[in-house]
Amino acid sequence: MNGTAARVREMVRKEFRQVFRDPRMKRVILVAPILQLLVFGYAVSTDVRHTPLLICDQDGTASARELADAFTSGGYFDVVSRTRRAADVVTAMNRGTAIAALVVPVGFERDLAGGRAQVQLVFDGTNSNTATVAKGYAERIVSTFAETHAGFTRPVCSVDGSKYGDTWNVSTPN
Repeated sequence: MNGTAARVREMVRKEFRQVFRDPRMKRVILVAPILQLLVFGYAVSTDVRHTPLLICDQDGTASARELADAFTSGGYFDVVSRTRRAADVVTAMNRGTAIAALVVPVGFERDLAGGRAQVQLVFDGTNSNTATVAKGYAERIVSTFAETHAGFTRPVCSVDGSKYGDTWNVSTPN
C-alpha cells in the first residue's frame, strides 16, 4: 500500500510540473475558472419572474380578487387566464400555457372570516427548478395574505397527493 501511494504521489507531482511548465497551460488552469466565476456570477440567476399563472376563482368575492391581486402585484406571476372551472387548470397545465394555478373554492370569503379558508396552489413540475422557486413565492404570498386577513401566523400546508398541487388549509389556532 505504501509503494502504491508513493507512485501516485510521484505521478501527481510529475503532472503538476508538466502543467506549469507550459505558460499557455497556466492561463487555462488559472485564468479560465476565475473568468467563469465572474461571468456566471452575474449572468446566472435563479430568480423566477413572470411565471404564467391561471386563476380559477370559483368564489368571485372581493377577498378572492384581493388574493389574486396579491399574486400579480410582485412581478413573480403574470395572469394568463381566469376561469371558474377547475377542469381548465388541468387543461392549461397539459397545454403548457400555465406553470402555476391558484384555485379559490366557493365559500372562500365566508371560510376566511371563520378562520378556515382553503386555496389550492397547483404547479407544473416539468421544470422542477422553476416550479420549486414559484412554489416558494406562492407560499410567501399566501402566508402574507393569511396573516393580514385571518389573524394567524402561518397557514398549514398539506400535499393533496395529486400530480400537480398543494392544498393550503388556512385556519386560526384555537
